[in-house]
This record gives sequence, C-alpha cells and structure tokens, in this order.
Amino acid sequence: MKKMSLFLTATALLGSLTLGTVALASPGRGDMSHHFMRAMKDLELTDEQKTELRAIREEARGDRDAHRAEMESIREAFLAELASDTPNAAALHDLVDRKNDLASEAGHARVDGLVKAHAVLTPEQRTELLTLMEERHEQRAERRGERGERGEGRRGGR
Repeated sequence: MKKMSLFLTATALLGSLTLGTVALASPGRGDMSHHFMRAMKDLELTDEQKTELRAIREEARGDRDAHRAEMESIREAFLAELASDTPNAAALHDLVDRKNDLASEAGHARVDGLVKAHAVLTPEQRTELLTLMEERHEQRAERRGERGERGEGRRGGR
C-alpha cells in the first residue's frame, strides 16, 4: 500500500510540474508572450509588419512543438522508471534536471521571440502595445479576484 501511495504522489507531482512547464512553453497560457500576441491584434500594423510577425510566430511554433514532444518523452521515462521495482533515484533526478533545462530553454526562446517582434514595431506601436498589455493584465487580475485567489476554485473545495 505504501508503494502505491508513493507512486500516486510522485505521479501527481510530476504531472503538475510537467503541465506547469508545458503551460509556460505554450502560447495562450497567461504568460507575457500571450498578452503580447493578443495586444498585437489591436495595433495598426502594416502588411510588412504582419508578415514579419507571422514568420516570428511560426518559427516559435516549431520550437514549442519540439519542446512538447521532449517533455512527453521525459514524462513517460519518469513514469516507467518509477513503476520499476527498484526505481533509480539518479535516473529520476536526471529526468527532472532535463525537464527543468527544457523549461528554461522554452522561456529563453519566448523572450527571443518577443525581442524579435518588438524590433518590428515602431516606437509608437511599442508604447501602445505596452499600454494594451498592462490593461489586459489588470483585467485578468480583476477576473481572478472575482473568482478568488488561486487554490480557492473547484479544486480548492475538495
């Protein structure tokens, strides 16, 4: 029974870490790159700017897909190792380290994409973009406040 409890706890922990990392690496999950891309739609972009920004986004999409595939591979290896009769702690630590390295790489790739996109904009568009991003961030914070702080939602009531 103790082995099963340990397995379930470890699985839940890895799952939450992996999902959190994938969320960081994914567009549209509330990070600043998501706010940036949504706010871009409100700017008066030239056709050339739209083309350049699409190219930057497509380049980033390929990187995200590769990161997701490797994250899934790490998750599967972790669970396989943990399911063995004698899990190797060193191997599990290596997998966690690799997962963390990937999360860092994904964060750096997001920043690189944001900097490239920033360079495409005029100074006026950058100013407007920052204003829009801040407004959207505040709106999201207000909505979160209406629902309660994190942990008080559906799962928090269990």
